Amino acid sequence: MKVYIFSDMEAVAGIEEWDDRTDTSYANWTRRRRNQHLLTQELNAAAAGAFDAGADEVVIKMGHADSILYEELDERVKFIRRGVTWLQGIDEGVGACFYVGGHSKAGTPDGVLSHTWGRSVKGWYVNDLEVGEIGVCALIAGYFGIPYVFHAGDAAACREAEALIPGVVTAAVKKGYGTHSALHLSKEQARTLIRQKAREAMSRIGEVKPLTVPPRPESPLYLFRQVTTRTDLESSDDGEGTRVLAPDTYEHYGDDLLAVLKRGTY
Repeated sequence: MKVYIFSDMEAVAGIEEWDDRTDTSYANWTRRRRNQHLLTQELNAAAAGAFDAGADEVVIKMGHADSILYEELDERVKFIRRGVTWLQGIDEGVGACFYVGGHSKAGTPDGVLSHTWGRSVKGWYVNDLEVGEIGVCALIAGYFGIPYVFHAGDAAACREAEALIPGVVTAAVKKGYGTHSALHLSKEQARTLIRQKAREAMSRIGEVKPLTVPPRPESPLYLFRQVTTRTDLESSDDGEGTRVLAPDTYEHYGDDLLAVLKRGTY
């Protein structure tokens, strides 16, 4: 069984500040190094749980730039640092998808560092299904028939995953009071919970259905609408799958869901 683990940073226990990759001060380098360590160890816990339950291969894809300490990763895992697509390397050979450190979508009141893609996005909609990064990750996995069986993050992100994917197993490692405030589990409590829940999630493979969205009755079959904070977009259509609907709204369109999602995320 091959397990694919996607990662982000904002929903890891112990983190409640935005990652600043432009600040070159020693203080910021130290803080970033600490956060990279915290994420890496949560990923190791998820991988350990998968191996405990019989996985023979675990692939980790770094979703947040420069966020994983390669030298600290479990020696059994394989690692994708960069990609030309968001979930680089996922395909029909994968048996299950995990997501560690994934935050809630933009506008979630109790979400820690909640946002969608960037802080200039208000919302994403795929054929009228409102999604955040969790939903798009699950839809990409679902495109290949892969169940999204495990999510680790803050309580709001776990709630979001549960609403989208019946039966998904979640590990809430912190509870948000607001964007920059949370009640965190200790690092060891968080890692123990993740390992335990990842092990449980492996038993749900075959029960949890891959996330899909019904195609529209006519072409284009799939629409991926992005509402932004901008107010100056001019009406246009590039003829290749992207158009502007309103001063604040893009729409990507096409008959292949994966291609449409790629246009909106890369």
